[in-house]
Amino acid sequence: MGREAGKKSVKRLKTVVFSLAAAVVLAGAGLAVIHAAGGRSAEASASGSDLMSAEFTVNSSEQNSALLYKNRVSDIDDTAGIVRLLDAMNFENAAGKYTVKIYEKDGIDVMSFNITDAVGEADGKLFDRNMEIFAQQLMALIEDIEKVEWNYPVDSTGSPEESASGCLTADEASDEVGEDIHSFGTSAPQLHRLLLIQAET
Repeated sequence: MGREAGKKSVKRLKTVVFSLAAAVVLAGAGLAVIHAAGGRSAEASASGSDLMSAEFTVNSSEQNSALLYKNRVSDIDDTAGIVRLLDAMNFENAAGKYTVKIYEKDGIDVMSFNITDAVGEADGKLFDRNMEIFAQQLMALIEDIEKVEWNYPVDSTGSPEESASGCLTADEASDEVGEDIHSFGTSAPQLHRLLLIQAET
């Protein structure tokens, strides 16, 4: 047990070096990867915010399942891999500008999104539901992620801009889909099953 904990600590100490290398690799793609205290973080920007005011349509094709599984991340310190996965998921095209960070809290690894574009007050519930779909996929495709959380500004007419947040744990995601959420990341056919479940709900 102590040996495993020691290995994890060494792995986390390598994060700064990896993040600096990833920043150089990804600079040409218009993405910046930086190290944040206590975790990894990446920043991406894109125009478009379909996720904010419309129900997200899950692409449940076998081709998309294969693409997403090909970009599965087995090491949460692989910042470049996480950025590639989010790109394959078209997350930035749906959410617009955002930053994402992975950090450890209460013994689990948490993936946290900070959405920059404001969400209309009436669209908050829909936005949260759409984010839950992405969260389920991310917990299936990124090893060790046990919770996904998101924060976003809310545009309230006649009121100062407020903020809102949401989150989904692996246990909650498993309850929603009826199976262990991590089991869907074991193969492309398994991931395809998750996408089919999501498309039907």
